[in-house]
Amino acid sequence: MILSLISKEYKENKTDSKSLLEKLLKLVLIVLTYSIFIALEVYIFLAVDKKLNEMKEGASFSFLILFLFITLIISSIISVGKARKSIFKEKDRMLLQTLPIVNDDIVIAKVFYIYTSLCATNFLLGTPLLITYGAINNYLMNYYIFSFIYPFIISLFGIGITMILLLPYNYIYNYLKEKIYLQIIVASVLVISLCFIYNGILNLFLKIISDSKLDNVFSASFVNSLNSIASFLIPVINYVSLLISFSNIVPNISLLLGSIILSLTFGLFFASYLYSKNSNKVYVSKPKKAKKLELTNFTKMLVRKEFILLFRNSNYIFSYTALLIMQPFLAYVVISSLKVTLYSSMSMFLAYFPELINGINLTLILLFSSIINSTALDPLQREDKGLIQSKLIPFSPYKQSLVKIAIPSLISSLSLFITLIVLISTSTISLTVFFISSILGILFTIALNMLGLFIDLKKLDSSTKINIGYLSSLVSFLVPLSLCLMHFLLTFLKIPSFLIYISEIIWYLCFCLWLISPSLMSSRFILGLTNGRISF
Repeated sequence: MILSLISKEYKENKTDSKSLLEKLLKLVLIVLTYSIFIALEVYIFLAVDKKLNEMKEGASFSFLILFLFITLIISSIISVGKARKSIFKEKDRMLLQTLPIVNDDIVIAKVFYIYTSLCATNFLLGTPLLITYGAINNYLMNYYIFSFIYPFIISLFGIGITMILLLPYNYIYNYLKEKIYLQIIVASVLVISLCFIYNGILNLFLKIISDSKLDNVFSASFVNSLNSIASFLIPVINYVSLLISFSNIVPNISLLLGSIILSLTFGLFFASYLYSKNSNKVYVSKPKKAKKLELTNFTKMLVRKEFILLFRNSNYIFSYTALLIMQPFLAYVVISSLKVTLYSSMSMFLAYFPELINGINLTLILLFSSIINSTALDPLQREDKGLIQSKLIPFSPYKQSLVKIAIPSLISSLSLFITLIVLISTSTISLTVFFISSILGILFTIALNMLGLFIDLKKLDSSTKINIGYLSSLVSFLVPLSLCLMHFLLTFLKIPSFLIYISEIIWYLCFCLWLISPSLMSSRFILGLTNGRISF
């Protein structure tokens, strides 16, 4: 029975791809993303490890323990969202409670699903560091074998952390669920905090590239206290100590097993408590105050509806809305960091590519703007069950489509403009980049939203066999990168600056027209909301 419940958890959380091409493309993107991440992680670890050894002998081991413990906490935090979706799943209340299944079996299946998620994250974050450390110190084969076993052992401890974090997370989630403005504030604080964390990581990476000292990143007092900090990071230090040397075997094994058993016990207890509480919860609908109906025009009604769908849906508050708020901070953090550390050491390249810095800044701005805008390129699917009502509204499909394109385009363009104001007012970018990125950004934003509506209609069309939902995200990523390549080539050819930017505007305009041409020429774009072949 437990195996069947575990299988159910995986099937319910699995996203099926329709076509072989989509599966392959998705696999390639996932492998490429994780490969780049692991390469950067290992590169930073190697560089920091070397510099720490220069500052104090023996700091390398303590830094490894600290790094691994941080990855353990990160993996537990990442798993909290999955844990909540699994344990508080409404579908289980309707299906499983009517069957002769013991709650303990259900909880074990859910905990096992969360455990495998923790294992995967710890394997990607922790195992490369252990292997890298072993390669530096020329350890024997048994070290690498236990390095691969590490995520499976340490994730048992992570279960307890995840479940303990789930308790306050669930309380906060339920508290914020009906408070839209508080959700926006919390999401804004989170993403701005992430910007500052990213700024620290980026500065560290850029300092490593420029081969500067880490004195202003890691103080001497911090390096000296690394050993005492690492000794408290149970059970990571116990496992790694056993891996490297067989001294203090009994104390290390006792602390390792004891902490894992204690954490796992707490995890199972909290999971069982939360699941039972959710199963026995009686939902009582709160009476809503009757609102006075006001006569209004259809255009105003549709505009208001789009704003509600974008800013009152928690899925968009913690993705699209939060990213819009984050964009000025993120762009400033990244470009200013590059200006301080990297651009100052590019004098040799600037002799061959005089417009290189403007090209990089332009690409980054357009990349941030397009990727953030791509998180809201599902104008019909965010309607959910209300989509069928759109077919009954006595309002032109042209205007309905126009509103769905105009609202996210306006909001994304406004966020881009605020970002550019911040960058130009702090002298982070040139006036040329300000004007060119404004023109190209607005053009591409409108084209992306038109393409998003067309793709959304295709996805809802029952006659469409190929899922092309990934195309809008792919286009939003590749087009700014292609602009960078074009800028690089034109600069290398010593084309005058004004001709470079005119060429890029013409190219972007042609590309945007090519992007939106299927939408403009398709009957589904014009009559999509009343097309009989679209199934709901």
